[in-house]
Amino acid sequence: MKLKLIPAGEFQMGSPTGEADRRVNEHQHRVRISQPFYMQTTEVTQGQWESVMRTTPWSGKSSVKEGTDYAASHVSWDDAVEFCRKLSAKEGVAYRLPSEAEWEYACRGGSSTAYSFGDNPSALSDYA
Repeated sequence: MKLKLIPAGEFQMGSPTGEADRRVNEHQHRVRISQPFYMQTTEVTQGQWESVMRTTPWSGKSSVKEGTDYAASHVSWDDAVEFCRKLSAKEGVAYRLPSEAEWEYACRGGSSTAYSFGDNPSALSDYA
């Protein structure tokens, strides 16, 4: 696993009132991430998942590309927590899922725009 250190810092979590596709229950607010944390640079791959969990929940599902370097899919939050628990035991290092605030902070990459690359959704295919 390739991890990146995400520094502590502050950001505006959520979307501003006028942003397209904003949810009604979203309220923009300032959040402080007080401790740096590590996050994997990619999604957990099928190869990583299989080596820890010995399962292939994506197998046989429609619209899923299969292979060692493709993202593991069709796993629940509980499955992901169990993956972290087993990986922690295997490697002797504590792994956990990021909080919602940590996830958004890392994804924003210091930006204050709708996407880490700006506000234009037509550029999404260049990034995702």
